[in-house]
Amino acid sequence: MLMVSIEQQRSFVSVAEDTVKKEQEEINRNELRKQAFPMLGWSMTFLIIALIAAVFGFTGIVSAAVGIAKFLFVVFLILFVLSLLFGRRSIR
Repeated sequence: MLMVSIEQQRSFVSVAEDTVKKEQEEINRNELRKQAFPMLGWSMTFLIIALIAAVFGFTGIVSAAVGIAKFLFVVFLILFVLSLLFGRRSIR
């Protein structure tokens, strides 16, 4: 029969709690990434629309799509810089 001391049991529980915390932090980081990338996706979508329209020579569509793509890119860039400066910090 295998006997495990109370200290070993506490050690096992501590390791398990640390593992759960690390997994939860990874899940939280993944959720933040999912929330951040749609704006970049919209910016890239309008850029692609502008490039395709430029190939076909639709100048009115090109200027509108480029304008929207530039605006979304600037907004995304500003939010990115702000998140670097004032991002979430873990409390330890």
